[in-house]
Amino acid sequence: MPVCSISPLPATEREQRMRSVDFTLIVILLVGLWLRWGLNGTWRLGPDEALYSTWARRVASGVDVWLANTSGVDKPPLFIYAIAGAMSIYGYTEFATRFPGIVAGTVSVILTYLLADRLYGKTEIAHLAALLMALSPFAILYAPTAYADSVMVMWLLLAAVLACYGRWGPAGGAAALATLTKQEAPLFVPLIVMLGYGRQMALGPQTMRRPLTDLIRPLLFMPVVAVVLTLAAEVVWESHRPGQPSPFSLGLANYGGIRPVTPPDVLPRLTAWWQQALQYTFASPLLNLLLIVGGVGLPALNHAEHRHADRLLIVAIGYVVLARTLVSFQLWHRYMLVIVPLLCILLARAMDWGLTVALQRGLTGLPARRPWRRLLPLFLAAMLMLAPVSDALAGRIPVGADHGLYWGIEQTAQFIRDNVPPGSVIYHRSLGWQFGYYLYGAHLDFWWYPSLAWLAQTAASRAEHSQYIVVPSWESVA
Repeated sequence: MPVCSISPLPATEREQRMRSVDFTLIVILLVGLWLRWGLNGTWRLGPDEALYSTWARRVASGVDVWLANTSGVDKPPLFIYAIAGAMSIYGYTEFATRFPGIVAGTVSVILTYLLADRLYGKTEIAHLAALLMALSPFAILYAPTAYADSVMVMWLLLAAVLACYGRWGPAGGAAALATLTKQEAPLFVPLIVMLGYGRQMALGPQTMRRPLTDLIRPLLFMPVVAVVLTLAAEVVWESHRPGQPSPFSLGLANYGGIRPVTPPDVLPRLTAWWQQALQYTFASPLLNLLLIVGGVGLPALNHAEHRHADRLLIVAIGYVVLARTLVSFQLWHRYMLVIVPLLCILLARAMDWGLTVALQRGLTGLPARRPWRRLLPLFLAAMLMLAPVSDALAGRIPVGADHGLYWGIEQTAQFIRDNVPPGSVIYHRSLGWQFGYYLYGAHLDFWWYPSLAWLAQTAASRAEHSQYIVVPSWESVA
Protein backbone atom coordinates (compact mmCIF):
# COMPACT_ATOMS: atom_id res chain seq x y z
CA MET A 1 0.00 0.00 0.00
CA PRO A 2 1.54 3.32 -0.94
CA VAL A 3 2.48 5.68 1.86
CA CYS A 4 1.06 8.64 -0.01
CA SER A 5 -0.51 9.40 -3.33
CA ILE A 6 -0.72 12.49 -5.50
CA SER A 7 -4.07 13.20 -7.04
CA PRO A 8 -4.48 15.60 -9.94
CA LEU A 9 -6.29 18.85 -9.24
CA PRO A 10 -9.88 19.02 -10.39
CA ALA A 11 -10.24 20.64 -13.78
CA THR A 12 -12.05 23.67 -12.39
CA GLU A 13 -9.32 24.34 -9.82
CA ARG A 14 -6.58 23.96 -12.45
CA GLU A 15 -8.41 26.44 -14.65
CA GLN A 16 -8.70 28.91 -11.78
CA ARG A 17 -4.99 28.66 -11.05
CA MET A 18 -4.12 29.08 -14.71
CA ARG A 19 -6.31 32.16 -14.90
CA SER A 20 -4.61 33.57 -11.82
CA VAL A 21 -1.21 33.44 -13.58
CA ASP A 22 -0.66 36.67 -15.48
CA PHE A 23 1.09 35.33 -18.57
CA THR A 24 0.98 38.74 -20.24
CA LEU A 25 2.96 40.29 -17.41
CA ILE A 26 5.41 37.38 -17.45
CA VAL A 27 6.09 37.92 -21.16
CA ILE A 28 6.53 41.67 -20.63
CA LEU A 29 8.91 41.00 -17.75
CA LEU A 30 11.00 38.57 -19.80
CA VAL A 31 11.21 41.08 -22.66
CA GLY A 32 12.39 43.77 -20.25
CA LEU A 33 14.98 41.45 -18.72
CA TRP A 34 16.25 40.35 -22.15
CA LEU A 35 16.70 43.94 -23.35
CA ARG A 36 18.61 44.94 -20.22
CA TRP A 37 20.65 41.76 -19.92
CA GLY A 38 21.61 41.85 -23.58
CA LEU A 39 23.37 45.21 -23.26
CA ASN A 40 25.61 44.02 -20.44
CA GLY A 41 29.22 43.97 -21.63
CA THR A 42 28.56 46.19 -24.65
CA TRP A 43 30.32 49.24 -23.20
CA ARG A 44 33.11 49.79 -20.71
CA LEU A 45 32.78 51.46 -17.33
CA GLY A 46 32.64 55.23 -17.26
CA PRO A 47 34.54 57.23 -14.62
CA ASP A 48 31.85 57.22 -11.91
CA GLU A 49 30.96 53.59 -12.58
CA ALA A 50 34.61 52.59 -12.26
CA LEU A 51 34.98 54.49 -8.98
CA TYR A 52 31.93 52.85 -7.37
CA SER A 53 33.08 49.46 -8.62
CA THR A 54 36.55 49.97 -7.15
CA TRP A 55 35.02 50.69 -3.75
CA ALA A 56 32.85 47.57 -4.09
CA ARG A 57 35.88 45.48 -5.00
CA ARG A 58 37.66 46.59 -1.83
CA VAL A 59 34.63 45.39 0.11
CA ALA A 60 34.19 42.11 -1.78
CA SER A 61 37.88 41.22 -1.56
CA GLY A 62 37.94 41.79 2.20
CA VAL A 63 40.61 44.47 1.90
CA ASP A 64 38.36 47.14 3.44
CA VAL A 65 34.95 45.69 4.29
CA TRP A 66 33.68 48.87 5.99
CA LEU A 67 35.59 51.25 3.68
CA ALA A 68 37.20 52.59 6.82
CA ASN A 69 40.53 53.07 5.04
CA THR A 70 39.11 54.30 1.74
CA SER A 71 39.02 58.05 1.32
CA GLY A 72 36.53 59.99 -0.74
CA VAL A 73 33.52 57.68 -0.32
CA ASP A 74 30.70 60.13 -1.01
CA LYS A 75 27.88 57.67 -1.73
CA PRO A 76 25.70 55.80 0.79
CA PRO A 77 26.73 52.20 1.36
CA LEU A 78 23.80 50.11 0.11
CA PHE A 79 24.57 50.34 -3.61
CA ILE A 80 28.28 49.72 -3.01
CA TYR A 81 27.49 46.58 -1.01
CA ALA A 82 25.02 45.44 -3.68
CA ILE A 83 27.82 45.51 -6.25
CA ALA A 84 30.15 43.80 -3.78
CA GLY A 85 27.57 41.06 -3.28
CA ALA A 86 27.34 40.54 -7.04
CA MET A 87 31.14 40.38 -7.20
CA SER A 88 31.17 37.63 -4.60
CA ILE A 89 28.99 35.58 -6.99
CA TYR A 90 30.21 36.57 -10.45
CA GLY A 91 33.76 37.64 -9.69
CA TYR A 92 35.44 40.99 -10.31
CA THR A 93 33.81 41.50 -13.67
CA GLU A 94 31.95 44.27 -15.44
CA PHE A 95 28.88 42.04 -15.38
CA ALA A 96 28.97 41.96 -11.58
CA THR A 97 29.21 45.75 -11.36
CA ARG A 98 26.07 46.12 -13.49
CA PHE A 99 24.08 43.19 -12.13
CA PRO A 100 22.26 45.22 -9.41
CA GLY A 101 21.13 47.74 -12.01
CA ILE A 102 19.85 45.02 -14.34
CA VAL A 103 17.88 43.41 -11.52
CA ALA A 104 16.51 46.76 -10.35
CA GLY A 105 15.53 47.79 -13.87
CA THR A 106 13.65 44.53 -14.37
CA VAL A 107 11.91 44.64 -10.99
CA SER A 108 10.86 48.21 -11.78
CA VAL A 109 8.79 46.84 -14.67
CA ILE A 110 6.73 44.79 -12.19
CA LEU A 111 6.47 47.71 -9.76
CA THR A 112 5.27 50.00 -12.55
CA TYR A 113 2.54 47.45 -13.27
CA LEU A 114 1.55 47.31 -9.60
CA LEU A 115 1.49 51.10 -9.22
CA ALA A 116 -0.61 51.57 -12.36
CA ASP A 117 -2.97 48.79 -11.30
CA ARG A 118 -3.43 50.34 -7.87
CA LEU A 119 -3.99 53.85 -9.24
CA TYR A 120 -6.44 52.86 -11.98
CA GLY A 121 -7.67 49.40 -11.05
CA LYS A 122 -7.58 48.39 -14.70
CA THR A 123 -5.41 45.54 -15.93
CA GLU A 124 -5.19 46.90 -19.48
CA ILE A 125 -3.60 50.14 -18.27
CA ALA A 126 -1.25 48.29 -15.92
CA HIS A 127 -0.08 45.90 -18.64
CA LEU A 128 0.51 48.75 -21.08
CA ALA A 129 2.41 50.80 -18.48
CA ALA A 130 4.63 47.79 -17.72
CA LEU A 131 5.30 47.23 -21.43
CA LEU A 132 6.22 50.88 -21.96
CA MET A 133 8.56 50.68 -18.97
CA ALA A 134 10.12 47.50 -20.35
CA LEU A 135 10.66 49.15 -23.76
CA SER A 136 11.63 52.66 -22.64
CA PRO A 137 15.09 53.53 -24.06
CA PHE A 138 15.78 55.64 -20.97
CA ALA A 139 15.10 52.71 -18.63
CA ILE A 140 16.83 50.16 -20.87
CA LEU A 141 20.07 52.13 -21.19
CA TYR A 142 20.47 52.99 -17.50
CA ALA A 143 19.71 49.50 -16.15
CA PRO A 144 22.98 47.82 -17.30
CA THR A 145 25.18 50.47 -15.68
CA ALA A 146 26.97 50.80 -12.37
CA TYR A 147 25.07 53.98 -11.52
CA ALA A 148 22.88 53.95 -8.43
CA ASP A 149 19.88 55.60 -10.08
CA SER A 150 18.10 52.44 -11.30
CA VAL A 151 18.34 50.86 -7.85
CA MET A 152 17.12 54.05 -6.15
CA VAL A 153 14.15 54.25 -8.52
CA MET A 154 13.28 50.63 -7.75
CA TRP A 155 13.12 51.34 -4.01
CA LEU A 156 11.10 54.53 -4.56
CA LEU A 157 8.65 52.63 -6.75
CA LEU A 158 8.31 49.96 -4.07
CA ALA A 159 7.66 52.67 -1.47
CA ALA A 160 5.00 54.24 -3.72
CA VAL A 161 3.25 50.89 -4.28
CA LEU A 162 3.24 50.12 -0.55
CA ALA A 163 1.95 53.61 0.25
CA CYS A 164 -0.87 53.21 -2.28
CA TYR A 165 -1.88 50.05 -0.41
CA GLY A 166 -1.80 51.93 2.90
CA ARG A 167 1.29 50.10 4.17
CA TRP A 168 3.00 53.21 5.49
CA GLY A 169 5.55 51.49 7.73
CA PRO A 170 6.98 49.25 4.99
CA ALA A 171 6.80 52.23 2.63
CA GLY A 172 9.03 54.14 5.02
CA GLY A 173 11.42 51.18 5.06
CA ALA A 174 11.60 51.18 1.26
CA ALA A 175 12.21 54.94 1.29
CA ALA A 176 15.06 54.37 3.75
CA LEU A 177 16.59 51.80 1.39
CA ALA A 178 16.32 54.34 -1.43
CA THR A 179 18.12 56.94 0.72
CA LEU A 180 20.84 54.44 1.63
CA THR A 181 21.27 53.88 -2.11
CA LYS A 182 21.49 57.54 -3.14
CA GLN A 183 21.32 60.74 -1.10
CA GLU A 184 18.71 62.49 -3.23
CA ALA A 185 15.95 59.98 -2.45
CA PRO A 186 14.43 62.07 0.43
CA LEU A 187 13.49 64.66 -2.18
CA PHE A 188 10.85 62.21 -3.38
CA VAL A 189 9.35 61.20 -0.03
CA PRO A 190 6.61 63.87 -0.47
CA LEU A 191 5.84 62.27 -3.83
CA ILE A 192 5.32 58.89 -2.15
CA VAL A 193 3.07 60.44 0.50
CA MET A 194 1.15 62.28 -2.23
CA LEU A 195 0.50 59.11 -4.23
CA GLY A 196 -0.43 57.01 -1.21
CA TYR A 197 -2.70 59.56 0.44
CA GLY A 198 -4.23 60.55 -2.89
CA ARG A 199 -5.08 56.93 -3.60
CA GLN A 200 -6.63 56.57 -0.15
CA MET A 201 -8.77 59.66 -0.72
CA ALA A 202 -9.89 58.29 -4.09
CA LEU A 203 -11.30 55.21 -2.37
CA GLY A 204 -13.79 57.47 -0.61
CA PRO A 205 -14.47 58.74 2.92
CA GLN A 206 -15.82 55.35 3.96
CA THR A 207 -12.27 53.98 3.92
CA MET A 208 -11.11 56.59 6.43
CA ARG A 209 -12.54 55.35 9.71
CA ARG A 210 -10.47 57.85 11.70
CA PRO A 211 -9.98 60.84 9.37
CA LEU A 212 -7.50 62.71 11.57
CA THR A 213 -5.39 59.63 12.25
CA ASP A 214 -5.55 58.54 8.65
CA LEU A 215 -4.29 61.98 7.64
CA ILE A 216 -1.46 62.13 10.18
CA ARG A 217 -0.16 58.63 9.50
CA PRO A 218 1.06 59.26 5.93
CA LEU A 219 2.20 62.80 6.66
CA LEU A 220 4.28 61.89 9.71
CA PHE A 221 4.60 58.16 10.27
CA MET A 222 6.06 57.13 6.91
CA PRO A 223 8.71 59.92 6.77
CA VAL A 224 9.63 59.28 10.42
CA VAL A 225 10.13 55.58 9.73
CA ALA A 226 12.29 56.44 6.73
CA VAL A 227 14.44 58.89 8.72
CA VAL A 228 14.85 56.60 11.74
CA LEU A 229 15.85 53.56 9.68
CA THR A 230 18.24 55.60 7.53
CA LEU A 231 19.92 57.17 10.56
CA ALA A 232 20.17 53.82 12.35
CA ALA A 233 21.85 52.14 9.38
CA GLU A 234 24.13 55.12 8.83
CA VAL A 235 25.18 55.24 12.51
CA VAL A 236 26.03 51.52 12.49
CA TRP A 237 28.08 51.87 9.32
CA GLU A 238 29.85 55.03 10.45
CA SER A 239 30.75 53.42 13.78
CA HIS A 240 33.09 51.14 11.82
CA ARG A 241 34.66 54.09 9.95
CA PRO A 242 36.11 56.36 12.64
CA GLY A 243 37.67 59.50 11.24
CA GLN A 244 35.96 59.21 7.86
CA PRO A 245 33.36 61.83 6.86
CA SER A 246 29.77 60.80 6.30
CA PRO A 247 29.00 60.12 2.63
CA PHE A 248 26.00 62.43 2.97
CA SER A 249 28.07 65.44 4.06
CA LEU A 250 30.98 64.60 1.76
CA GLY A 251 28.67 64.06 -1.19
CA LEU A 252 27.04 67.42 -0.60
CA ALA A 253 30.44 69.11 -0.37
CA ASN A 254 31.76 67.42 -3.52
CA TYR A 255 28.58 68.31 -5.36
CA GLY A 256 29.06 71.97 -4.52
CA GLY A 257 26.00 72.23 -2.32
CA ILE A 258 22.29 72.19 -3.06
CA ARG A 259 20.38 75.46 -3.12
CA PRO A 260 17.27 77.01 -4.67
CA VAL A 261 17.86 78.30 -8.18
CA THR A 262 17.52 81.97 -9.05
CA PRO A 263 14.35 83.10 -10.88
CA PRO A 264 16.12 83.75 -14.24
CA ASP A 265 17.28 80.11 -14.28
CA VAL A 266 13.87 78.54 -13.68
CA LEU A 267 12.52 78.58 -17.24
CA PRO A 268 15.75 77.34 -18.93
CA ARG A 269 16.07 74.53 -16.38
CA LEU A 270 12.39 73.61 -16.69
CA THR A 271 12.73 73.45 -20.46
CA ALA A 272 15.92 71.37 -20.25
CA TRP A 273 14.52 68.84 -17.79
CA TRP A 274 11.24 68.41 -19.66
CA GLN A 275 13.08 68.11 -22.97
CA GLN A 276 15.24 65.32 -21.55
CA ALA A 277 12.21 63.48 -20.21
CA LEU A 278 10.40 63.64 -23.55
CA GLN A 279 13.45 63.04 -25.71
CA TYR A 280 14.68 59.87 -24.06
CA THR A 281 11.79 58.18 -22.22
CA PHE A 282 10.10 57.03 -25.43
CA ALA A 283 12.28 58.62 -28.15
CA SER A 284 9.21 58.77 -30.39
CA PRO A 285 7.59 62.02 -31.59
CA LEU A 286 4.22 60.29 -31.98
CA LEU A 287 4.26 58.81 -28.48
CA ASN A 288 5.43 62.13 -27.07
CA LEU A 289 2.47 63.81 -28.77
CA LEU A 290 0.10 61.25 -27.26
CA LEU A 291 1.72 61.82 -23.87
CA ILE A 292 1.27 65.59 -24.08
CA VAL A 293 -2.31 65.28 -25.31
CA GLY A 294 -3.03 62.89 -22.46
CA GLY A 295 -1.37 65.13 -19.91
CA VAL A 296 -3.40 68.12 -21.03
CA GLY A 297 -6.68 66.43 -21.89
CA LEU A 298 -7.24 63.70 -19.33
CA PRO A 299 -7.49 65.96 -16.23
CA ALA A 300 -10.13 68.02 -18.06
CA LEU A 301 -12.45 65.01 -18.42
CA ASN A 302 -14.62 65.84 -15.41
CA HIS A 303 -16.87 62.85 -15.92
CA ALA A 304 -14.12 60.36 -16.66
CA GLU A 305 -14.05 57.19 -14.60
CA HIS A 306 -10.44 57.72 -13.59
CA ARG A 307 -10.34 61.51 -13.29
CA HIS A 308 -8.99 61.46 -9.72
CA ALA A 309 -6.11 59.14 -10.67
CA ASP A 310 -5.42 61.24 -13.78
CA ARG A 311 -5.08 64.42 -11.76
CA LEU A 312 -3.02 62.72 -9.07
CA LEU A 313 -0.62 61.37 -11.69
CA ILE A 314 -0.27 64.77 -13.39
CA VAL A 315 0.49 66.41 -10.03
CA ALA A 316 3.08 63.70 -9.26
CA ILE A 317 4.83 64.26 -12.60
CA GLY A 318 4.74 68.00 -12.04
CA TYR A 319 6.30 67.55 -8.61
CA VAL A 320 9.27 65.63 -10.05
CA VAL A 321 9.88 68.22 -12.77
CA LEU A 322 9.60 71.16 -10.37
CA ALA A 323 11.77 69.46 -7.73
CA ARG A 324 14.52 69.05 -10.32
CA THR A 325 13.96 72.55 -11.68
CA LEU A 326 13.81 74.61 -8.50
CA VAL A 327 16.76 72.92 -6.76
CA SER A 328 20.28 73.31 -8.16
CA PHE A 329 20.82 69.77 -9.43
CA GLN A 330 23.13 69.29 -12.38
CA LEU A 331 21.34 68.76 -15.69
CA TRP A 332 22.42 65.13 -15.93
CA HIS A 333 20.25 62.68 -17.82
CA ARG A 334 20.08 60.06 -15.11
CA TYR A 335 18.49 62.49 -12.67
CA MET A 336 15.24 62.24 -14.65
CA LEU A 337 15.09 58.44 -14.48
CA VAL A 338 12.70 58.74 -11.55
CA ILE A 339 10.01 60.26 -13.78
CA VAL A 340 10.05 57.46 -16.36
CA PRO A 341 7.59 55.08 -14.58
CA LEU A 342 5.13 57.94 -14.09
CA LEU A 343 5.32 58.92 -17.75
CA CYS A 344 4.80 55.29 -18.75
CA ILE A 345 1.65 55.12 -16.64
CA LEU A 346 0.35 58.41 -18.06
CA LEU A 347 0.96 57.33 -21.65
CA ALA A 348 -0.66 53.96 -20.96
CA ARG A 349 -3.72 55.73 -19.58
CA ALA A 350 -3.87 58.08 -22.59
CA MET A 351 -3.57 55.22 -25.09
CA ASP A 352 -6.16 53.16 -23.24
CA TRP A 353 -8.61 56.06 -23.19
CA GLY A 354 -8.07 56.81 -26.87
CA LEU A 355 -8.57 53.19 -27.84
CA THR A 356 -11.68 52.91 -25.67
CA VAL A 357 -13.25 55.91 -27.40
CA ALA A 358 -12.27 54.57 -30.84
CA LEU A 359 -13.76 51.14 -30.15
CA GLN A 360 -16.95 52.56 -28.69
CA ARG A 361 -17.49 54.71 -31.77
CA GLY A 362 -16.54 51.96 -34.18
CA LEU A 363 -13.61 53.93 -35.59
CA THR A 364 -11.24 50.95 -35.68
CA GLY A 365 -13.47 48.56 -37.57
CA LEU A 366 -12.61 45.93 -34.96
CA PRO A 367 -15.02 44.19 -32.61
CA ALA A 368 -15.01 45.60 -29.11
CA ARG A 369 -14.62 42.17 -27.55
CA ARG A 370 -12.28 41.71 -24.62
CA PRO A 371 -9.44 39.80 -26.41
CA TRP A 372 -9.04 42.65 -28.88
CA ARG A 373 -9.44 45.18 -26.10
CA ARG A 374 -6.68 43.57 -24.07
CA LEU A 375 -4.10 42.87 -26.77
CA LEU A 376 -4.50 45.70 -29.27
CA PRO A 377 -2.89 48.47 -27.16
CA LEU A 378 0.04 46.20 -26.34
CA PHE A 379 0.54 45.43 -30.02
CA LEU A 380 0.35 49.10 -31.01
CA ALA A 381 2.78 50.15 -28.28
CA ALA A 382 5.24 47.42 -29.25
CA MET A 383 5.12 48.48 -32.91
CA LEU A 384 5.60 52.16 -32.06
CA MET A 385 8.53 51.33 -29.77
CA LEU A 386 10.41 49.13 -32.25
CA ALA A 387 12.49 51.97 -33.70
CA PRO A 388 13.32 53.60 -30.32
CA VAL A 389 14.35 50.23 -28.86
CA SER A 390 16.50 49.52 -31.91
CA ASP A 391 18.18 52.92 -31.54
CA ALA A 392 18.80 52.25 -27.85
CA LEU A 393 20.38 48.85 -28.45
CA ALA A 394 22.59 50.32 -31.20
CA GLY A 395 23.80 53.11 -28.91
CA ARG A 396 22.19 55.89 -30.95
CA ILE A 397 20.48 57.41 -27.91
CA PRO A 398 23.07 59.29 -25.81
CA VAL A 399 22.11 58.23 -22.29
CA GLY A 400 23.31 55.49 -19.97
CA ALA A 401 26.81 54.06 -20.39
CA ASP A 402 29.80 55.51 -22.26
CA HIS A 403 28.59 54.38 -25.75
CA GLY A 404 32.06 53.35 -26.86
CA LEU A 405 34.14 56.23 -25.48
CA TYR A 406 36.28 53.80 -23.49
CA TRP A 407 36.38 50.80 -25.81
CA GLY A 408 39.83 49.27 -25.61
CA ILE A 409 40.59 50.31 -22.05
CA GLU A 410 40.56 46.71 -20.84
CA GLN A 411 43.12 45.71 -23.51
CA THR A 412 45.20 48.76 -22.59
CA ALA A 413 45.08 47.78 -18.93
CA GLN A 414 46.12 44.22 -19.74
CA PHE A 415 49.01 45.48 -21.87
CA ILE A 416 50.19 47.66 -18.99
CA ARG A 417 49.98 44.74 -16.55
CA ASP A 418 52.02 42.54 -18.88
CA ASN A 419 54.66 45.03 -20.02
CA VAL A 420 55.04 47.98 -17.67
CA PRO A 421 57.51 47.53 -14.76
CA PRO A 422 56.17 47.92 -11.21
CA GLY A 423 56.70 51.39 -9.79
CA SER A 424 56.26 53.09 -13.16
CA VAL A 425 54.34 56.33 -13.51
CA ILE A 426 51.26 56.42 -15.76
CA TYR A 427 50.28 59.95 -16.77
CA HIS A 428 46.67 60.62 -17.80
CA ARG A 429 44.09 63.37 -18.19
CA SER A 430 40.80 61.60 -17.48
CA LEU A 431 41.37 57.89 -16.80
CA GLY A 432 42.25 57.88 -13.11
CA TRP A 433 39.10 56.20 -11.84
CA GLN A 434 39.07 53.67 -14.68
CA PHE A 435 42.69 52.77 -13.95
CA GLY A 436 41.70 52.30 -10.31
CA TYR A 437 39.31 49.57 -11.43
CA TYR A 438 40.91 47.99 -14.50
CA LEU A 439 44.41 48.10 -12.95
CA TYR A 440 43.25 47.28 -9.43
CA GLY A 441 46.16 46.07 -7.31
CA ALA A 442 48.84 46.99 -9.86
CA HIS A 443 51.97 48.53 -8.31
CA LEU A 444 51.89 51.66 -10.43
CA ASP A 445 51.58 55.39 -9.81
CA PHE A 446 48.79 57.18 -11.68
CA TRP A 447 49.46 60.88 -12.10
CA TRP A 448 46.99 63.38 -13.51
CA TYR A 449 48.68 66.14 -15.46
CA PRO A 450 47.08 69.59 -15.85
CA SER A 451 49.00 70.79 -18.91
CA LEU A 452 51.55 69.71 -21.49
CA ALA A 453 54.13 72.09 -20.01
CA TRP A 454 53.70 70.55 -16.55
CA LEU A 455 53.97 67.06 -18.07
CA ALA A 456 57.19 67.89 -19.92
CA GLN A 457 58.79 69.47 -16.86
CA THR A 458 57.77 66.66 -14.50
CA ALA A 459 58.79 63.88 -16.88
CA ALA A 460 62.20 65.52 -17.44
CA SER A 461 62.82 65.73 -13.70
CA ARG A 462 62.11 61.99 -13.37
CA ALA A 463 64.03 60.80 -16.40
CA GLU A 464 65.53 57.89 -14.47
CA HIS A 465 62.06 56.41 -13.82
CA SER A 466 59.88 54.40 -16.18
CA GLN A 467 57.10 56.72 -17.37
CA TYR A 468 54.13 56.30 -19.70
CA ILE A 469 51.23 58.40 -20.90
CA VAL A 470 47.79 57.02 -21.79
CA VAL A 471 45.02 59.03 -23.43
CA PRO A 472 41.79 57.94 -25.16
CA SER A 473 41.67 58.31 -28.93
CA TRP A 474 39.19 61.19 -28.65
CA GLU A 475 41.32 63.18 -26.18
CA SER A 476 44.22 65.48 -27.01
CA VAL A 477 47.50 64.95 -25.19
CA ALA A 478 47.62 68.69 -24.58
